[in-house]
Amino acid sequence: MNANSLNFILSEHCSVTDKKSDSFVGVKISQNDFSVHFPIGYQLPDNDDDLMKDIKNLINILTIFNDKNEGTISKGNFNCTTDSSFPFQSYINVINYYLRHNANYYNEIVPVYKIAKKGKIDFKRTIQKVNPVLNNKNIVYLDMVVRNNTQNFDNLITQINKYCVWESFNKIGWLFSISSPVKPDISFDKNMFIMALKIKLNSTNKDVDKQLILSMIAMIEHIANSTNDIEMSFGTNKFEYVWEGLIDTIFGIKNKSKYFPMGIWKDKNNNELCSSVLKPDTIMFYGNKYYVIDAKFYKYGFEPNQGINSLPATTDINKQITYAQNVKSKHPNSEVFNAFLMPYNSHNNIFNANEPYFLVTEAKANWISNPQTYEVIKGIVVDVRYLLKNYQESYNKNKKMLSVEIEKRL
Repeated sequence: MNANSLNFILSEHCSVTDKKSDSFVGVKISQNDFSVHFPIGYQLPDNDDDLMKDIKNLINILTIFNDKNEGTISKGNFNCTTDSSFPFQSYINVINYYLRHNANYYNEIVPVYKIAKKGKIDFKRTIQKVNPVLNNKNIVYLDMVVRNNTQNFDNLITQINKYCVWESFNKIGWLFSISSPVKPDISFDKNMFIMALKIKLNSTNKDVDKQLILSMIAMIEHIANSTNDIEMSFGTNKFEYVWEGLIDTIFGIKNKSKYFPMGIWKDKNNNELCSSVLKPDTIMFYGNKYYVIDAKFYKYGFEPNQGINSLPATTDINKQITYAQNVKSKHPNSEVFNAFLMPYNSHNNIFNANEPYFLVTEAKANWISNPQTYEVIKGIVVDVRYLLKNYQESYNKNKKMLSVEIEKRL
């Protein structure tokens, strides 16, 4: 698929997952085509430039937050996976190295020695190879061995890199707005390529070169274990875990383990046994207040008419109250709040809302007659595209906006 073609329209290759027929979020690549699948609630931009930025951002987020084994190779309709994985990030690394070096391939600097009167002198070789002359009882070298560095473009590692760059552009070149390089004149040989790269890796000191070599090894292993008719995917069928990771990264404190409540058993001999802990998704601290947050990738923000079927269950409510009570017990003089964070589209919803964060509902427990603020769980919808685009922006800005919404009355 040539992204530079005049007939190429990027938006025709992009869609938003509906979670009914397909929950996959990520990129699918076949021999002659590709498709990008955004999470439910994502508002696709109107122009291809912004859409391309969003695709790269989605890939970056999936790389950061996804499980290591989430990239898969699939056949047919991507419903049959194998143990192999498509090393998407390795393909990206190879292209990025190529682009950062002004569309030049990796090459080795080879020292060349010659006899000359000027240059960077190699004294050891000069003494070994050049006959000196006596001048007023002094030893003088009229000629010297000097060292020049030259690039070895015929080196096998360079040829392997050319192959990997071509292969990368062949698979994911549509992500970049430059022409694909020509296919190099070298036949694929897994064993030879891997052996040469591993030898080179052992003698390489630069981290950037090590990353490139490791990426090429991953690519070659993948190529050797796949065939042309296999379709590849990079992404996840469980975006809810990415959603949790995003929210915890933006809003959460780093050391939340001290807020893990647990049960304790005591036997007749007064021995105590600790039961397993409960782990809240996120504890946010802002403005001297604590906010217990549970990231729920539920569909209430899109289908509120489904009511209780698209909202967290009583067990979730119970756990949130327990988490918040535990936080309050540790900070009795601080205000504590509670919230579920669910996805929505701020450009298309029935709440008449257009904010990144918006209060839509709240939950209480019927066994608590006079609930405190932390025992009332606010249901906040979060704009999906906003969260994905701004997860690396000012955390305090987002904490402020979210805290204001959580503290509102329904």
